[in-house]
Amino acid sequence: YAGPGEITATAIDEITVELVSSQADPLLEFRMTLGGISSAAQLDNSPEEHFDTPVGTGPYVFGEWAKGQYWTATYNPDWWGLGADDAYGTTKPAYSDLKFVFRAEDATRVAMVQSGEAQLGMFPSADECARAANAADYDCVTGPSTTYLYGRLDHSLHAHPVLADPRVREAVFLSVDIAGIADLQGMASVPQGQLGPKGTIGFNDAVQPYTYDPERAMALLAEAKADGVDVDALNIEVVGRDTTPRIKPIVEAIGAMLNISGVETTIKVQTPQEFNPRVRIAGYADEPDRQMMQVHVKGNPSGDYGLLLHSNYACPDINDPKGPSRSSVYCDADFDARLFEALASFGNDRNERMKELVRYVHDRHLIVPLALLDRGYLVKAGTEFTFGTDHRIQAVYLKPAE
Repeated sequence: YAGPGEITATAIDEITVELVSSQADPLLEFRMTLGGISSAAQLDNSPEEHFDTPVGTGPYVFGEWAKGQYWTATYNPDWWGLGADDAYGTTKPAYSDLKFVFRAEDATRVAMVQSGEAQLGMFPSADECARAANAADYDCVTGPSTTYLYGRLDHSLHAHPVLADPRVREAVFLSVDIAGIADLQGMASVPQGQLGPKGTIGFNDAVQPYTYDPERAMALLAEAKADGVDVDALNIEVVGRDTTPRIKPIVEAIGAMLNISGVETTIKVQTPQEFNPRVRIAGYADEPDRQMMQVHVKGNPSGDYGLLLHSNYACPDINDPKGPSRSSVYCDADFDARLFEALASFGNDRNERMKELVRYVHDRHLIVPLALLDRGYLVKAGTEFTFGTDHRIQAVYLKPAE
């Protein structure tokens, strides 16, 4: 999320700071929401504590962090907002103490809410959310998010030559029943042919989901084969990371769908240690002639397609393995030129440029949007919790029910 220029800050008065970017940055306001205001004294005297002992300007004071277990915070009686008319949220925080507990197991988080040990449990499964409808002492609250499930099919970099034929790519996408995958995922909706919800800058209403048409897929493959394309060499590796919810049945379903159209598949679910290096530019050359469709979950909290298009579709730099496009498999000089012009634009001009690029990548069958994910929370009776599409958990959104 780093911007295009260098940011400088100048104190205007006791409560006003002016931020200036050395280059035009249409997303500067969004980037400002990602960084807190830290203690200058701490950064000067004990910079190592910045990462585990935060000092900020909020209504709570950091308590302790037991790594991998929990962290705590306590009400700050000296908070500046107590005497301000324009502080965000309530005049006084609703709770004197906060405790954020880390539990990876879905069943454990559910049990903590059921027992009253926790007032809020993050991201229950669709099944657990459904069971909450019959519970007397807690509810499941859901809402749309900017998180999406997608399938990225190898294209430009070290990919098998058969994937360069546009008919083959279209056939692969026509073979996937997107509505079926969204239903299998649970708590999800069918994306409108693009990686984000309506309201995103650059959202293109004219773009539609890829249709499910196995017969058309088989006809395209037959046509390509008649023209000399080595369609028999097709063997798509459908691979997911084992930390993605419901990934095993999803990749298995995609594999079965491709098989119906006559496309051979290999199904894999891998650990992050196996999966991550394979989907970064530094690892592509290790697997020449690859035919991977990586199935993965990502988010775009910026509300703008610029960062998303940059990370998913811009040509990666082999000499910059940590760059913003490190996971892209697509190289198109014309697209890149238009993208970087769009990234520097503002207002309606930016929106129109992004819309054109969304259509451009959609028509080239590069990434199939599989599901827009809802996010859910188990909320204990007597507690009220609200949230936005970015699903940040902030104490100001949590309070006792009136």
